[in-house]
Amino acid sequence: MASLSLFLTNFSLALLWATASAATWLPHLHRPTRSPRWDWPDAGPDLACPKWRHGLGRSWSALRRRGRQRRYDLQVPTVLTLSALVIRDDAGRLLLVRKRGTSKFMQPGGKLEPGESFAAAAVRELEEELGIRVAETEVTDMGRWYGPAANETDTFIDAGIFSCETHQPPVAAAEIEEVLWLHPDEARARNDLAPLLTDHILPLLAEATAWAAHGDANSAAGGARD
Repeated sequence: MASLSLFLTNFSLALLWATASAATWLPHLHRPTRSPRWDWPDAGPDLACPKWRHGLGRSWSALRRRGRQRRYDLQVPTVLTLSALVIRDDAGRLLLVRKRGTSKFMQPGGKLEPGESFAAAAVRELEEELGIRVAETEVTDMGRWYGPAANETDTFIDAGIFSCETHQPPVAAAEIEEVLWLHPDEARARNDLAPLLTDHILPLLAEATAWAAHGDANSAAGGARD
């Protein structure tokens, strides 16, 4: 009986020693080998402790905080709200402009001023950039487009697009450095066109041309049957 009591006493002491030792060496299993301390600049007080006195529970909470901070640090792209004008001559060519200090050709237009409508901005920018005066009632709404900007990195545009018919000659003014008349068929061979033009306006015009040709073919077929 005495030997059993002695055994239980020794076993309890050994168990206590093992528990105390584990509390000391277990946190060090997660210590990075590249450094004697966790040197993340945003780790917080829990992980910045050289000897990890706070243990695994508090270290895990710091990791979760760091993960949340990474999600919140995602960069939000800049969005420019602007108007753009689609102007074509009798030959079907598009009027494009290139602004000073940039390399991409685009539609005439620009950013909206506070409280300004898309149509009002289109009319104002057309006069400021090219000296062409039209009324808001003379521009036709072609919808909106959201996509990458032409000359700014990490920037998107929310563009209101309008078409306009005018025979006034364009004269480069303000920040406009070059004016270009470009036929849609010539656009495929160029790499200096804005995404708004290549990704939206040119496909939109091609679709409209195809529908017009389809309608003309149907009309001709109907006339032949009559």
